[in-house]
Amino acid sequence: GKRFGLVGASNTVDRDPKGGKVPSPMNEILKQSCPGSQVFLYAKGSWGPKSQKSLVSSLLAEHPDLDYVILDVSVNEIRESSLEDYTEDVVELAQMVKEKNSNIKVIVLAPTPFKGKNYWSQEQQDKQDAFNQNLLNNRLGTSFIDYVVDTYSALEDPPGSDSCGRYCKGDNLHFYDGTGRKVVIKTILDTVFGPPT
Repeated sequence: GKRFGLVGASNTVDRDPKGGKVPSPMNEILKQSCPGSQVFLYAKGSWGPKSQKSLVSSLLAEHPDLDYVILDVSVNEIRESSLEDYTEDVVELAQMVKEKNSNIKVIVLAPTPFKGKNYWSQEQQDKQDAFNQNLLNNRLGTSFIDYVVDTYSALEDPPGSDSCGRYCKGDNLHFYDGTGRKVVIKTILDTVFGPPT
């Protein structure tokens, strides 16, 4: 009976760029994993935390009585932003939720691995790693975040590779086949509710 808001980018959308249905989208996996729950999806491909502020605003305007908001903050915009600006934008997303309704629990997902240096420089990887360490160890220094989910470690394949191998078979970046999405949803639920017994 929980009400989830799910905000994200290309890994979170339920339609591909051509409008076709994505196999095993995250909102459907979450509904199946939590029978009786409602999931309100607000996601747009290629959007990062600065752009996602409008998605969070729309979500909260239409569904102010949520139990949880899951922020898949995406690595979009981290290349163009400083680490400080990117971090501030993520904190602002969480703050927007808490200012609307302090009872909503905010869940932030650590941005996921990349396909390697052809797409991503070591400097950019270091920036993402620094963000993830701050998120996972310090909740970005804010009280607006209730749960942080280490999706990076859950998806890294093989370990230490900074890629998501078998979880992102299409392009080693997006969860097109649904395998990675199932891992992400399980990791969220285990983090928030505890692993099933």
